[in-house]
Amino acid sequence: RFVQTGSFQPVGASRPEKVDVRFICATNRDPLAEVEAGRFREDLYYRLYVVPLELPPLRERGEDVLHIARHFLRGMSQEEGRRFRGFVPETEALIGRYAWPGNVRQLRNVIANIVVLHDAEWAEPHMLPPLLLRGLAPVPKPAPAAAAPAPAVGPAPAPAAGPAEEPSPATAGAPDLAQPAPIAMPHAVPAAVPPARQHARPAASPAAAPPPPEPPPGVPTDVWGFDLADMKTIERRAILAALLRANQDVPRAATLLRINPATIYRRLSAWRAEASLPPAFHR
Repeated sequence: RFVQTGSFQPVGASRPEKVDVRFICATNRDPLAEVEAGRFREDLYYRLYVVPLELPPLRERGEDVLHIARHFLRGMSQEEGRRFRGFVPETEALIGRYAWPGNVRQLRNVIANIVVLHDAEWAEPHMLPPLLLRGLAPVPKPAPAAAAPAPAVGPAPAPAAGPAEEPSPATAGAPDLAQPAPIAMPHAVPAAVPPARQHARPAASPAAAPPPPEPPPGVPTDVWGFDLADMKTIERRAILAALLRANQDVPRAATLLRINPATIYRRLSAWRAEASLPPAFHR
């Protein structure tokens, strides 16, 4: 009531007093999502939510990160008696590429680390903290496995006049060069598999697969036909789909999923480090 009316009655007073105050509240969570989850009072939310101000994270503010870094470098150099004048272009490129999960506070600590541990006119890339450099290092891709040598194919035997003989084990896997090669089907067994395994279980035709049965009464169709996968895969699909729907706006995607935006930032950072993030999501 005080937030709404600006008046209160002190203990022992006979009449309420009016005050002129302004409330400024800050949070690192989505207030509406907290209300819907039952963790924040709805009436208080609508009394405070008058002029919302959204401060985007540092990684979404473009060149601001370099302007703030230069400001910190100049100020800290004067305080510590150093002679830093700026960053070399390579250092600025690394600072601009980093995701900065700790935002301005983390950036200030990184600049303080450079100023305290080094004394030069220009900040070089090797002066950046090792943790930041490790976060920028690309993950080496695994070397492709060596392909198995192709089986030697000899000349096609001359056709015999008598009945066909059983192929010997040595030539059972070799293709007949005199006949046209069969068309590879999507479910065909690779040639490297022994012939005995090729005929052990014939591949079923996709057209012959029976249609999925109808869900039992009372079971929702979206649950009955849900594509099962491990929870990490399901979470990855949901986050990437929400980012696409929100035009890669992380707070909006978090609102769609009703989760904390920090969860999405952590997952994206981990997928970038694993080099498993699709190219469309590299921003």
